[in-house]
Amino acid sequence: MLAALVGVYACGKRDEDLAIDSPREALAANGYAHLSASDACEGGGKVNVCSTENVVEITSYGTSDPSIVEVLLSDEVPVPGWPTYYEPLALAARGAGTTLVRIIALFDDGSEREATAEVTVATAERVTLEHFCPEQGRNPSSVIRADLIPVGVPIHLQARLYAGDTELVGTVPSALSGAPLVHTFPQRNGNYYDLVATEPGPLTIASALDSRVATHLEVYSPDDFDTLTLSRSPSSNSDGDAVLYFGMTIAGELPCSIMRLAVESLTPELCTSRDGAIAWTDVNGGVALVRPTGSGICRLAVSAEGATRKDLVEITFPLTE
Repeated sequence: MLAALVGVYACGKRDEDLAIDSPREALAANGYAHLSASDACEGGGKVNVCSTENVVEITSYGTSDPSIVEVLLSDEVPVPGWPTYYEPLALAARGAGTTLVRIIALFDDGSEREATAEVTVATAERVTLEHFCPEQGRNPSSVIRADLIPVGVPIHLQARLYAGDTELVGTVPSALSGAPLVHTFPQRNGNYYDLVATEPGPLTIASALDSRVATHLEVYSPDDFDTLTLSRSPSSNSDGDAVLYFGMTIAGELPCSIMRLAVESLTPELCTSRDGAIAWTDVNGGVALVRPTGSGICRLAVSAEGATRKDLVEITFPLTE
């Protein structure tokens, strides 16, 4: 019985097979997606009698119709940050249709294996855009102005592309335009961005793929905030630091995200940053860590990073929970 199983795994893959890892969903035209090859029947597990061989070299690759899909080297993909260190190949979707991708690879056991995989490309007909507001998570019961964002602080966005009701995969450089956008996580075969506004004022994000997409944002500057308050009472973390949660309003409204905070201790004999600095900037907008160095009233000058105005905050150490 065991002899009959040797070289054949439960999934039906033989030990000498090649597996192509490519998206099973339809790719968006003009998009890019990962492509790799590996041993189809890898060892491990109680009923797995396969051995595991590694790809030494991909000796040949291509597609049956380059007008639908081309295979590129990963460093040829025109998307900043595209991963090249673990997947040397990528798919470039050129036009709607279905074609076969072919890879021939040399393995470390000396075998040369070949496989094909079907890839479908569709044209995006509809684009949706969402951006994520950190303040909504921190203040779930409050009314947030989702269109009010800070200058110089990354805001995370995601564009979703559809052909009919089918969501398409692939990173499409032209999915969004009109703003200083940087693709993030391109290896996820999606359209994730960081938006970092460089100057205050109105900002519109559009899509060359769907003229109906037009998200209008308002960018505020450090000196635009009118209140800066402790939104939660200070508590201590495991290192004994006071954790201060600040809220900020712009013209009386809560923004999508608040700016990083500039903090200065006016009583360094009683409190500093966790690293002992007298002046520092928090790394997470709205959260400041303060390390007590004595007992008494710690006085802090706090402002939005880059603002000329500073607000005075007082905390009594030791904290009373």
